[in-house]
Amino acid sequence: MENFYIFGAKYLIYFIVFIALVVVIQLVERNRKKGLKEIAIVLISIIVMIIINKIIEHLLPSERPFIVQNFKPLIPHSANPSFPSDHASWAALLSSFIFEHQKKLGLLILILATFVGAARIFVGVHYVSDVLAGFIIGPSCFYLVKTYGPKVIRNLG
Repeated sequence: MENFYIFGAKYLIYFIVFIALVVVIQLVERNRKKGLKEIAIVLISIIVMIIINKIIEHLLPSERPFIVQNFKPLIPHSANPSFPSDHASWAALLSSFIFEHQKKLGLLILILATFVGAARIFVGVHYVSDVLAGFIIGPSCFYLVKTYGPKVIRNLG
């Protein structure tokens, strides 16, 4: 059972990224201009998410569970701050993007993203609050950029 959680904590995020790339390719094949716009939205969303996570990490530093409770986690991990979870942020942002374009697939990926977060808690590298924060930050960045990004770009030109 531990191997199941280790897989979810370490490797499942790569599958989610792969599925997001497949969706992007399909969007570009269907409508090049719209597909390229969606690529820009998701890339800007990721950049915004990374910046927000780094700011929060510095403003609210939080030691990882394995540091605080003095145990060896099931996966190797550095002792950098745990709040918010980057894995949860990425997984939730990408599942939001996928959901925007393919509802059923997006729901499946959201379930997998939830497992990524749960697995990161189980293996001892995150607290529940770290993962919940990631699940708020990731989709928020995506929907804010999707909603306001094009308006900001139009106003700049």
